Amino acid sequence: MLDLYPSLAHKDVILMYQGAMSQTILATMAKRLREAEEDYLVSKRLFAIIIELGQNINHYSEKREFSVADRREVGYGMFVVQKTDTHYIFTAANKIKAGKIKKMKKHCEHINSLNPKDLRVFYRSQRRATRQDGHYGGNIGFIEMVRKSNNPLETEFTVSEKNEKMAYFSIQVKMNRLEVF
Repeated sequence: MLDLYPSLAHKDVILMYQGAMSQTILATMAKRLREAEEDYLVSKRLFAIIIELGQNINHYSEKREFSVADRREVGYGMFVVQKTDTHYIFTAANKIKAGKIKKMKKHCEHINSLNPKDLRVFYRSQRRATRQDGHYGGNIGFIEMVRKSNNPLETEFTVSEKNEKMAYFSIQVKMNRLEVF
């Protein structure tokens, strides 16, 4: 992940974090991001996306660290937010079990294939669905990010060279800055 730093150093990075994703850290990042945008509706969408990405790391990262603030183990990962003339670009990365790749890929591809109306229907059905074991929410985080950003998710899965049972999952969400909501 440190290899990413030089490539991002001059690319409008407004927020960058690598470490344990505690609720305290997540709240601080969300506050900072809200302050970066004057438009209230845009800042609400930014807030929603950063919370979803952070919670994804917190709950599902295979690498865990103890958070003194949360008094429990939380997920470890990396988070970068860039602000360009046209977009806010969120990139998050964390470790997952390689066995989850196929299911996650299929889920993201399905979400990306839906038009706004079908996405809303899918969102509602997922909210009403019974939670699966090991899931903290209604399996709606990725759906919420697409709905808030009005753009598809960009995901990448890389199986670890050191341990083929582990993989790195990265997700990028682009939110248009100039769009009228």
